[in-house]
Amino acid sequence: MIPLPREVLLGILGALLLSVVVGSFHYYSQYKEQKLMEMSSVYTEYREGKLSKEEALKKLRGTVYELILRAGEGDIDETLAKDEDLRSLALEKRAYMLYEKGKKEEALSLLESIDKDSFNHISSELLRAFILEERNPEKSQEIYQEIAKRKELPYLSFIALGRLLMLRD
Repeated sequence: MIPLPREVLLGILGALLLSVVVGSFHYYSQYKEQKLMEMSSVYTEYREGKLSKEEALKKLRGTVYELILRAGEGDIDETLAKDEDLRSLALEKRAYMLYEKGKKEEALSLLESIDKDSFNHISSELLRAFILEERNPEKSQEIYQEIAKRKELPYLSFIALGRLLMLRD
């Protein structure tokens, strides 16, 4: 048997190491995707009434879905209050849940408490405009026009532009 040169052995070892790293990354990505799908299913079961709040919270503990569920139920506690981004996101989610339940005034009140410097201010304004469409169409259109001008957020500006076009008909 002929001994392999050191460079060849190092190349083989490097290729094996790279294979392990790529394989591990792929496995971890699939694992995360599977966990997110499971959490999404639990949240959906809760929304459909198949799980109680306590059961869902137990299964969702420590995940973003726990925060979504808590926010939707109005449970914006100390944990959320410590992080301004999570707090404003939770307020927006709670406002949407209130809107779904027909509590438009409460939803609008929550949306107005979201700071203008918050990362989700524009999306909360979009929700506010949507809620105001029936009660105050002029104000709603004004908000949509402001959002439509925001070129740095093309997705939200296209939604606002679409709503403007729909309201004109």
